[in-house]
Amino acid sequence: MRSADEQLLGRVAVLRDISATKRLERQENERVRSVFRRYVSPVVAERLLSAGQEIGRPTEDDVVVMVSDLRGFTTLTERTDPHVLIEQILNRYFRAMTEVLYAHDATIDKFLGDGIIGVFGTPIARADDPQRALITAVAMQQAFAELRAGWRAELGLDIGMGIGISYGRAVIGNIGSLQRLDYTLIGDVVNTASRLSGIARAGKILLSYHLVEAFPPDWPLPHPIEPLGEVELKGKQEPHLVYEVRYS
Repeated sequence: MRSADEQLLGRVAVLRDISATKRLERQENERVRSVFRRYVSPVVAERLLSAGQEIGRPTEDDVVVMVSDLRGFTTLTERTDPHVLIEQILNRYFRAMTEVLYAHDATIDKFLGDGIIGVFGTPIARADDPQRALITAVAMQQAFAELRAGWRAELGLDIGMGIGISYGRAVIGNIGSLQRLDYTLIGDVVNTASRLSGIARAGKILLSYHLVEAFPPDWPLPHPIEPLGEVELKGKQEPHLVYEVRYS
């Protein structure tokens, strides 16, 4: 502070309490972290947060979409106690499949009744997304085989799982209203994977030709794939060339 004749009278320091601001920042970081962890593994979530990457803003990308669901689930719900259905079947199924998906750095789009939609290519895209999707699908069926054996022994139930996988363009981001938002993806690639999953018998993995064409020509297939020919898929105007993975 200075006088009228510019003589220094003293100095004033202003202190601002920013603890409330910091507390809000920490709360927001935890909220974002919890959102990330709904869709990706904790390791990927921390990597995204460390990089300051935004999640939720709609983008358009090439992705691999994998849909798995249980065979005979409707009949199962009619003759199984709801607590057994949820605690001993669905929760164990979702937990085991989530572990496999996260182990291969997939994103879980959502659980749908008895189904799971997994995605490769968002929010982190990798050059080997198509290859990892195939490897993951086989790992899921192998993990499911252990669940299936347990259900047979414990509950006397024979439950199967089919998987369909496709590759293509999708819009990914937060979709919904101010009251409720979901991080999801929209595109024909999702519909194709869902239709393939719907016709996959228990233990089967069906691939769209879009995915097969995305494999590098020099990639040594870890499992043989067999063309099943062109198949009529619900909602598709043209028959779709489908492949089956032969794994042991």
